[in-house]
Amino acid sequence: MVTAEEFQTMAEELLQRQPASFDTLYAIAERVLRPSLNRWCREDDTLRGRGCEEDIMQEIHIRLIKTTVTGFLLRNGVDGPVNDDPEGFEDWMFTVAHNVQRDYARRARLVAWRTTGLQEAQLSDEENPYDTGEERQRQEKLAEAFSIVLEADVQIYKVLTWLAQCLFIIQLDVTKIRSNELILQSFENKTLYEMYDQLLQGAGQLSWLRITNGQKDHLQTALDAPYDDRHSYGHMKYSEFFMKKGGKATISDWVNRMNNMIKRVMSDEACNS
Repeated sequence: MVTAEEFQTMAEELLQRQPASFDTLYAIAERVLRPSLNRWCREDDTLRGRGCEEDIMQEIHIRLIKTTVTGFLLRNGVDGPVNDDPEGFEDWMFTVAHNVQRDYARRARLVAWRTTGLQEAQLSDEENPYDTGEERQRQEKLAEAFSIVLEADVQIYKVLTWLAQCLFIIQLDVTKIRSNELILQSFENKTLYEMYDQLLQGAGQLSWLRITNGQKDHLQTALDAPYDDRHSYGHMKYSEFFMKKGGKATISDWVNRMNNMIKRVMSDEACNS
């Protein structure tokens, strides 16, 4: 807990001393946040066992030094009253710290992707001991969506696009917009064969996802199908299928179409059950 006395000392050091002192802020952060940070790192597949707690804690200290005055103490403006709320400050610190930790983990996953591919971005195929019932339900829904897409009779490049976006979002914890950017960066100049191989490796790291041999054969048949007299679809570059509106817009369009198809299939299955 942040006591009223140490909160008052911290506020005086930051607002009244010239130059400002961060000693009490540092001490509060170490005592209050360090145990939770250690737990967050243990529970994160990307950070567990990598000894990155100290680096993240230093980033947290830097973030707090930069934002405590403007983001909390004087959040009402320099002419407003000081935000004298020790309990609220503790909650605010935890929010700042958790955001720093998640940003660090996201960067680590992105580095793993860029250096070794999706198969290393998800560290383990073992069951996560921190899975909750709610998370398992989410995984079951995702597995159902994957199955629908893998067995769909639609253009192979749309299937691969949907798979790529889902894997980026799940494994790298990025937004849909960022995932579209990563799809372009990673696959724009690759053939569909290369794209498929890399995505298949990444999908294999999800413990809850099982791609059957029949589903793999279905995708392989689509890749081997002739695109023209000289090339199969698999030999074509991914970017050659983009519409005139550009790569990002095309990817968004394809994913939206695939998502609408998934909703229709799930709705039909629910009505027939």
